[in-house]
Amino acid sequence: IISIKSVMGRTVKIRLKSEDTADRGKPAGVHGAAIFTHVGDTAPTTAEQWEFQANTSRTSFTVVFPDTVESGATVWFNAFWFNPRSQSGPSAVPISINLPGGSASLVA
Repeated sequence: IISIKSVMGRTVKIRLKSEDTADRGKPAGVHGAAIFTHVGDTAPTTAEQWEFQANTSRTSFTVVFPDTVESGATVWFNAFWFNPRSQSGPSAVPISINLPGGSASLVA
């Protein structure tokens, strides 16, 4: 399960946990997780559309989106656990948020 911990400008902190471990984080036998993102209105339908961010052994991870990603853009997160032999588990259900900001209209 992926959850959003906080959003500050272009910095998004996510938290990973297993459905089996409630709030405890990584399940037994897991070495880490691979983190992926995508910028767009809908979640990717193929693995190639996801952008790899990093492998991590922690259950919290911070993603900083570049200035080229517009304010108000929809950003998606996905991840999967892997074991010490680098065998991957199933993908999480992708989640999305909109980065803060966006354009505002001034009515005169």
